[in-house]
Amino acid sequence: MEGCCLCKSLIGGVCGYNTRDRKRETEVVPLLSCSKNIASHRSAFKFTGPKDEIDPILCVASMFTKNTRSSTMTICPNHRAKLGLGWTRGSSTRCRVPERISNHNKGKGVWPKGERGLGKRGSEAILRKTGACITKLQTIVGPSPLAIRETRIMLAPVVMITTLHVIDATY
Repeated sequence: MEGCCLCKSLIGGVCGYNTRDRKRETEVVPLLSCSKNIASHRSAFKFTGPKDEIDPILCVASMFTKNTRSSTMTICPNHRAKLGLGWTRGSSTRCRVPERISNHNKGKGVWPKGERGLGKRGSEAILRKTGACITKLQTIVGPSPLAIRETRIMLAPVVMITTLHVIDATY
């Protein structure tokens, strides 16, 4: 199979070959066939949540569980590399919890620096509560009692995985 993958319609970016692949293969494969081991990647970036290569890809598309739609999805080598094992925490250190949950910008007018990652459950709760998908793999200020109370979850020290712009020079 060659051409555009279904991830392009959900996430955006350009379909094509993995820039690290010397063969420059462009074959689009079913998403559920992605089965690389992510244990060393999880350990290196100190995060929990995603258990296999498919989880980070689905989280970026704001799909936090595998369902019938994910069973029909396809993915190109470029999106697979960027969203599977190719992502990192990102360079931004600004807290990414939306203002209406965190109340960070009240009073001083200063937005605090992020201290730790935001997990899969946290990003799912923020999406449910605000409808906002937080871009990239971001950090949050912690602990924020208001954010924990508002979202009714425990924000564990893990990496945030939700939507991002796939083809981004800062990625």
